[in-house]
Amino acid sequence: MEPEIVPEDAETIKQLLESMGVADYDPRVVEQLMEFMYRYTAEVLQDAEAVSARSGLPAGEVNAQDVMLAIQSKGQHSFVPPPPLQLLLNIAELRNKAPLPELRLRHGLRIPPEGECLLNPNFQLQPTTREPFLAATAMDVDAMEARRTSAHNIEKKHVVSIETPAEGWQPGPDAPAEPWPGSNAEENI
Repeated sequence: MEPEIVPEDAETIKQLLESMGVADYDPRVVEQLMEFMYRYTAEVLQDAEAVSARSGLPAGEVNAQDVMLAIQSKGQHSFVPPPPLQLLLNIAELRNKAPLPELRLRHGLRIPPEGECLLNPNFQLQPTTREPFLAATAMDVDAMEARRTSAHNIEKKHVVSIETPAEGWQPGPDAPAEPWPGSNAEENI
């Protein structure tokens, strides 16, 4: 079995982690840190090239001042610095001044009210609202029917419902071969 070939950058990251006291970590952490390092370096160089182009240097020529300006710009926009420690201590002190609510003595599990539990679904179904069919009066229905037939010259078609016959049922001897002469039953259903 051949020894595993590790890039020099990966070895540097491993040494950096060890120097910080990190001994137990997932091997994929090194890959993630390498990817971050490559991406960050490429973005800083692109920003430095843009700065040098604006300052009048030839294309592709970058000096140390351009790189420093790109790093400062990237640091201000990409990374959020933590708030000052004194501010965090003041916020914690204000929060901790409020007394905790008294617990009731009872047996069993103490869970928050149902509305505050994470067991509830995190979505709501919005019911569709329909106008009730029975709200229209008979006069309204007749007026709508008259408008519909006169405006569109629509002939009324009779709808025939076809039920599945019971097992063993046979049509009578006088029954026609088609449901009605000159028509297709599937068109009128």
